[in-house]
This record gives sequence, C-alpha cells and structure tokens, in this order.
Amino acid sequence: TTGIDNATAQSHGIRVSAARGMLQVSGAPVGSTIRVYSADGSIVASAEVREAGVQHVALSQRGTYIVKVADSVFKVQVSDGR
Repeated sequence: TTGIDNATAQSHGIRVSAARGMLQVSGAPVGSTIRVYSADGSIVASAEVREAGVQHVALSQRGTYIVKVADSVFKVQVSDGR
C-alpha cells in the first residue's frame, strides 16, 4: 500500500495522483479496473481502463480512499482544493 496526499505514488508502473477532488491514474493495464473505496470499505467509484493513458476519477468528497488498480493498492488523501 502506498500513501499519497496531493502528490504522486507509483507501484508496478502504475502512477496515482490526487488533487482537488480528482484522482489521476496512469500506467494501468488496458482492461483492468480502477476501484476506489472509502475508509470504511464501501466502494465509491469504479472505472474500466479502456485505453492507455491517464484515467481520471472524480470524487465528490475529500477524505481518505483506498485505490486498487490491477495488483497495486494505494492509500490516497483527496483534498477539495480549497
């Protein structure tokens, strides 16, 4: 598990960054799924990676999230940009 707060983390070639209510994921394998969980374990967002490049996942609330992409797991602190 990699933790980030308005920074970038990388694991197995997958990069995740978070800022202003938005996750950016790059390097995720095409066909994989980006899953975002709240701190209590509820799934709050899910997106399939359909093409190479940067994927964006909007989150409606700031807070701590767990992001799972392929075999990589990240702990992310998302701010609202205020």
